[in-house]
Amino acid sequence: MATASTPATPFIAWGLLLHIVWVSIAAGVGLVVLFSLGLASLSMARGKERNAASRAAALTFAVVTGLVILAALGWGLVLIVKKS
Repeated sequence: MATASTPATPFIAWGLLLHIVWVSIAAGVGLVVLFSLGLASLSMARGKERNAASRAAALTFAVVTGLVILAALGWGLVLIVKKS
């Protein structure tokens, strides 16, 4: 008597793995670019040849980029610790 067998489920979900890879690359590159822009902005804020408004804008941008990076790191830690 022949029995119908169900197809085996794949051991690796390739679609999900590809999603993890591209999100990791995008986040890694994005955070590095954001960090470098923040450092460049902080360097411009420390320059003495700029006027006060330009220095304040550069410092504000550097602080905002720093906060975004810290938020991304915190979000990553929450996702790692969270078990669902």
